[in-house]
Amino acid sequence: MSFSGNVTIGLALILFGTTPRLAQSALSHDEAMARAMAADPILTARTSARDADRARADQARSRPNPELGLELENAFGTGPFGGTGSSELTADFSQRFELGGDRRARITEATAAIEVADATLSAAERALSERVTQDFVALLGAEQRLKVAESRVALTRRLLPTLRRRVEAGASPPVDVLRGEVAVRLAEIETTSAQATAASARRQLASNWRGDESDAAELSGTLDVPGGRPRSLADLAEALADHPRLKQWESEVARRQAVIDQEKAERIPDVTVGAGVRQFQDTDDTAVVLSASLPLPLWNRNTGAIAAARYKTAEAEAERDAVRLQLYRDLNTAYGAMNAACDEARQLNRAVLPEAQRTLSSIEAGYDQGRFDALDLLEASTLVSETQSLYADRAVACGQARATVKALAGHDPWSRP
Repeated sequence: MSFSGNVTIGLALILFGTTPRLAQSALSHDEAMARAMAADPILTARTSARDADRARADQARSRPNPELGLELENAFGTGPFGGTGSSELTADFSQRFELGGDRRARITEATAAIEVADATLSAAERALSERVTQDFVALLGAEQRLKVAESRVALTRRLLPTLRRRVEAGASPPVDVLRGEVAVRLAEIETTSAQATAASARRQLASNWRGDESDAAELSGTLDVPGGRPRSLADLAEALADHPRLKQWESEVARRQAVIDQEKAERIPDVTVGAGVRQFQDTDDTAVVLSASLPLPLWNRNTGAIAAARYKTAEAEAERDAVRLQLYRDLNTAYGAMNAACDEARQLNRAVLPEAQRTLSSIEAGYDQGRFDALDLLEASTLVSETQSLYADRAVACGQARATVKALAGHDPWSRP
């Protein structure tokens, strides 16, 4: 077989992959996501916070407990009040009644706090999903670049014996062998670097569930670039209204408005009503005792707390508006980066890479006929490798920006409603 035939086989390995991986040992994107979701301490913390708010809401529905009182008067004094012979013993039962809507406002505030916690948990889940997807895509790209580097080493190594034979036959100058040896060394250095990058990417992915490099030794998936056009930025921007970070602050605004109602309710004093029985020891008579008490809001009408609650609500509204603006800015940035990277990757794959491969094929044929020297062949093969590496880089950038857009909009930008 000629050298050009060996090169063609090597390029096919780069384009179409190597031996298929074993399905049972390959880590899929869904499995990586499930591991990360199960191990992430932030999700555990957010879930516990949500459960705590639910328990607090249950407590908010409780009414004030009644009070049982026991009072002994006119006892253990002097004269006729010595001992308990002239004492009065009163047992009473009292209940405080909340006026002004205290309980209703308390329940509303606690319910809004649950909604805040739910949205915070959802936001954490989206952030984790984005991170895991980006790490997964980065590893796919690192593995693809490693394949390209390894194939380049194999190609340049296969070229050396041919170069030596041509030099020995006087068909090529001796410097061609040196050029080939330098190409091999450079390809080996590139491979070493690609191996280190792939190992780092495996550790990065596995760190999402506190695993090690072996957990991501084999991946199930390909580094694909979607065809066609994604949904428009305007369509995706409409979905921002359902983003959990925005929902979090909308719920926080509702919670703080409920706090205003709570503070207003504090201005209206609660009434305490009681009833009991009094025993007169000296006559052995019994009488009913009725009582009612109501604080007088003379010096404290809770105006400062109400004002503070209103300011806190205004703060939450501003935070909500800031988050809405930032989400749109983030979506605009990610959408632009996604389109640029995906378009470039498609152009590389559809136009540039085929041209580079045709150029290499022509030079291979001419090299076998003596019309091109080793430098031409090395440059052509390097161009193919660099184009494939660049495609991998842009495909990774496309996939990572796509993950960001999905996290912001809540669905894949290429999905149709």
